[in-house]
Amino acid sequence: MSIQDVLANKIVLLCIAITSLLFASTFLIISVRDHTVLTSTVPSSPPITAPIHTRDNPSFESTSSAELGLLAASSSENVLPNAPSPTSTTFATTTQYVVIAFDGSRSFEMWKQTRDFAKMMEARNAPIHFTYFINTVYLLASQHRMMYLPPQHATGTSPIGFAATEREVADRLERMNGALNEGHEIGCHMTGHYSGATWSQKEWEQEFQSFFDIVNNVSTINHLEKEPPNRSKLLLPPEGIIGFRAPELGVNTNLWPALQKYGLRYDTSLTGKPGTWPAKLPSGLWEFPLQKIPFAGSTTSSVLSMDYNFYFKQSKAIDNAKRDTPLWSEYYTQVLTSYRDYFEKSYKGNRAPIYIGHHFSLWNDGVYWDALKQFAYETCGRPEVKCVTFKEAMQAMSTEK
Repeated sequence: MSIQDVLANKIVLLCIAITSLLFASTFLIISVRDHTVLTSTVPSSPPITAPIHTRDNPSFESTSSAELGLLAASSSENVLPNAPSPTSTTFATTTQYVVIAFDGSRSFEMWKQTRDFAKMMEARNAPIHFTYFINTVYLLASQHRMMYLPPQHATGTSPIGFAATEREVADRLERMNGALNEGHEIGCHMTGHYSGATWSQKEWEQEFQSFFDIVNNVSTINHLEKEPPNRSKLLLPPEGIIGFRAPELGVNTNLWPALQKYGLRYDTSLTGKPGTWPAKLPSGLWEFPLQKIPFAGSTTSSVLSMDYNFYFKQSKAIDNAKRDTPLWSEYYTQVLTSYRDYFEKSYKGNRAPIYIGHHFSLWNDGVYWDALKQFAYETCGRPEVKCVTFKEAMQAMSTEK
């Protein structure tokens, strides 16, 4: 090889190295947005222990293929044409409310990670409280599953399983009560995670009855009488459980009378557009619609503000991204940018509350949870921003109307 060829090869290699450095530099700093917090790299999370990626039950939420098929329904619009009409509601508030909720409740590791993250935020003087919409099959040991009669399905069945043992139920109650004691909220996500889109009012009531029977009798059902109170029952506030999100967002008009009968005070199962304020129905029930937000990088595409919907949109609900790969970083940036843009539009606009829904599942190697942590890390604690539970948002709306 001639000297000229050697020099040419070295020049090519030098150009490649410079290009790689330039590309990497675009990921060194997250954009400063008013009062956001800088982090070392875009794909990384705030300073909190990275998730341990094990699938041992009950460390992470198990999602069956049947459940994934039903979840896909939530990717479409869920605005019922004959839903009860809310009263016209406007608010004189300068506070920007951010409401983040989790559906599920199985994963012990996610109970720990979400609570640890909230404690870290509290220490930064940027408090955040979560709403956890729970499924009570996780408070029902498998040996007692035959006491559960789901509407339109066989007795003792659930697409998301049950608690493996009575000991597991006690361990989960301890985590739930810890969350309640830290200012978080427990809401209703029904018992067995079945869609109620075709249920009659009687069937809705049947499922609510199962949910509250398990909540109110969890100690007796699972023989936990010898356990301390925080491991034998759900230590709810005096008003009990007041919020609801339908599994798969599967609802129909038979739902609302059942919600009223069982004392639920708000619902967050419908969808709306960004900038939509929560509304109060004539019955007194509050509606907090999840919102379809612009999908970052697209001028025409939108996505529901929920992790599963990003998962479905980005990878057709198939885990195809691994941490520290270009694809994972691409997904992360799309989700984080979508959440940021959603927030900024409201924060600099009419300041209607924003809602983000996640699950206890670490799809695509935890990319959605990491993006959510980064969003909350740089958003909560900004001037006139409060990161609250749905219950706290409802109380604020009631007083600020």
